Amino acid sequence: MKDTLGVLLAGGAGERLYPLTRDRAKPAVTFGGMYRIIDITLSNCLNSDLRCVYILTQYKALSLNRHIREGWNILGREVGEFIEVLPPMKRVSDQWYQGTADAVYQNIYSIGSEQPKHVLILSGDHIYKMDYGKMMKQHLDAAADITLATIQIDLDETVIAVVGCIVAGVLLLPVALSFYDALGRPVLPAVAAIASAAVITPVSRLRLRNREKSISG
Repeated sequence: MKDTLGVLLAGGAGERLYPLTRDRAKPAVTFGGMYRIIDITLSNCLNSDLRCVYILTQYKALSLNRHIREGWNILGREVGEFIEVLPPMKRVSDQWYQGTADAVYQNIYSIGSEQPKHVLILSGDHIYKMDYGKMMKQHLDAAADITLATIQIDLDETVIAVVGCIVAGVLLLPVALSFYDALGRPVLPAVAAIASAAVITPVSRLRLRNREKSISG
């Protein structure tokens, strides 16, 4: 995955984990003793041979920054590898990050400066084990522009972060909070899809979207 840039979203406040997140961001919450939640995703990255990673921070990031500096200073820029923390710079907006897409948009310059062929967008506060190389292979084999990695969960067990629903084995994306089958008939699915990772290719599409937003705004 030498031509892939990982972008870890680690700026969440984690209100549902309060009071654990009273003084730190959710990815910095202790997990399994000496580890932090973000260690899970970073471990997935290194085990997938993804060695160019930006970490986008925002909320109460001091302990998270210190943990990354002291615990993940294992790669060298001189060989083109890095794990680097990017705080909000307000380069293209006067606002803090308004969500996942906006966090990526506000860092479009930094992403483009690395000139990657692919961008792998990851959450820094999810607990799971995954080989991103397999996901990338599927993405390339399908010649897709965007690939989402999701897990299935019963719809009545989820609260937020639903990206779609599973109907007859097909992932349906929401339109106006409604779901429809292939014939356009409304359906009430029982299984939701929760996103854990996304691949975007080509990166030029991100630059194009950035240009369009700048012109319109």
